[in-house]
Amino acid sequence: PVSSQAAGAGRSGVAILRPMKTFTYILRRFLVWLAAILAASIVWEGFVGHDVGPSWLFELGVLAILVWSVISSFSHVRRVRLITDRVDAESLANRHRRQIEIPFPPADAFDLVDATIRELPNVESIESAKDSLQTLARVRRVNPYGSDKSPGERGRRKPRYNLVRAIVAPGEGSASATLVCEPEGGAWLDWFRVDHGTNLENAEAVTRAITRRVAERRKLEQESARQSETEKELTVARLNLLHAQVEPPFL
Repeated sequence: PVSSQAAGAGRSGVAILRPMKTFTYILRRFLVWLAAILAASIVWEGFVGHDVGPSWLFELGVLAILVWSVISSFSHVRRVRLITDRVDAESLANRHRRQIEIPFPPADAFDLVDATIRELPNVESIESAKDSLQTLARVRRVNPYGSDKSPGERGRRKPRYNLVRAIVAPGEGSASATLVCEPEGGAWLDWFRVDHGTNLENAEAVTRAITRRVAERRKLEQESARQSETEKELTVARLNLLHAQVEPPFL
């Protein structure tokens, strides 16, 4: 009963904490956009003056930008929660870093990581340097809320890209892969733009794929070792049988 009560209290605490973090994240982006608009309006008035167009048009534009920032922030939070079922500063960020331990030699670990990144959907270009054990892929960001547009509509709008970077560090009989998934562009843009969880999705996908490949390779190695041991035991048994069949008559 005590443990069930503690678990219930923990779940209720998490349920209360999630809306608070969501509200904090949305409010932060709202204030950032508001501060940027105020700074731009001050600069505009200093260089151009006040009498430029009707004031209601400017106010309507400001309101539209602020409403858009709130809607995009809420959509970003909801999609991140769908991907990881958690809402915190790490999961809500546009840039993600993973440290993955791979129990293989560095060359084999690099081949495994490079092949995994190449299989990501919408990879348009990839640069691999096997000597320095690093890979950089450019992944086209698709709309996570709907299907792709027609080729004509896609051509009129410049596509956005995400970057997937992997660096393999050699160790003693093993390797460690540092994975970085981030949007293309400066880090200061993260204050104004959201990636709707696309880089988080790439990081989770690469981590899952590497884990699966390592597990499959380990399974094959174990099966091969068991098969070799079985063949060794069969060979010994056959030799013992031949020895037992041949030795008595000739003695």
